[in-house]
Amino acid sequence: MPIEPVRSRMPRTRTTLLLAALLALPAGAAAQLGEEEPSAPGDPAPRYRLEARFGALMFDNFFQAPAGAPEESVDAGRVEARLSAPLGREGALSGYGRLRDTAYGSGLDDSPGATAGLRWDGERHQAEVYLDYERDRPSFDVGDGFERADTLTMAGEYSWRPVRDWQLSALGEVQDQEFAVTRGRDNRLAAAGAAVRYRGWGYLISPEIGVTLGARDADDPNEDHDQDDYWLKLRSIPAPPVYLSLRYRYRVRDYTVGSPAATNFGREDTRRQWTLAADVDTVEWLTVNLYYAYEDADSTKPSRRYETQLLGVGVTVGF
Repeated sequence: MPIEPVRSRMPRTRTTLLLAALLALPAGAAAQLGEEEPSAPGDPAPRYRLEARFGALMFDNFFQAPAGAPEESVDAGRVEARLSAPLGREGALSGYGRLRDTAYGSGLDDSPGATAGLRWDGERHQAEVYLDYERDRPSFDVGDGFERADTLTMAGEYSWRPVRDWQLSALGEVQDQEFAVTRGRDNRLAAAGAAVRYRGWGYLISPEIGVTLGARDADDPNEDHDQDDYWLKLRSIPAPPVYLSLRYRYRVRDYTVGSPAATNFGREDTRRQWTLAADVDTVEWLTVNLYYAYEDADSTKPSRRYETQLLGVGVTVGF
């Protein structure tokens, strides 16, 4: 499923800015990444590593029902295998691959996925790029109801520390979604942004502030929208066995359809999300993983006002 270029229906000025931002990123930097877990003091440089992850997920209001409507909770289980390996003698460049499967309750189909990526860890420069594919992924990105989408994402990040205490990052993402049932929901997302992180307090706490500007182009022009994310994030290793991450994200979606007769004309959605993640090393080969997310959604469309939560617990076995 190839990544298709952003179509000309997007506002020209915003499309030009997004493409310029993406092209300005150094090679291997094309989108916002998943959580980075810093090494604790005294950890050796990473070498070959094989991990297996097992987790349970509990979704509250999984189908994003608005206030006053019946809500349904859904449980899921996830298994994942990860392999990372150094590339070259110096060890700065490494590659990794991941295979996973998420099994949902309530009669929903499984959602398998795979990721492949490269990472560069230098003294003052870091870069990462990855390609991710997920089949039958639950999606609410386009349209107002639940559906499954085959999702292909290319993403990357480049970070530079001009001085010891400050880290500057460039982020980008290109995503393609294909839906099997509802026509007009296939879409493409392009996003780019930047973040600033302060690392002068060592492992005790490291704050970050960032922004990404994006635009989603759907086959149905009624679903086209700009999507901007703003976040504040705190990372902490209060003691070497414990890694903590707390993030607040504010997301704005402005729908760009130009016809006053369209149902999404003038529509704006806002999403306020809190996430908390914790990894606790119990023994050398076993880590306990905890994750919690709360989202409060508001919209000029009353049916898209809702609250939802996610709790995840699991373990990682590493060799």
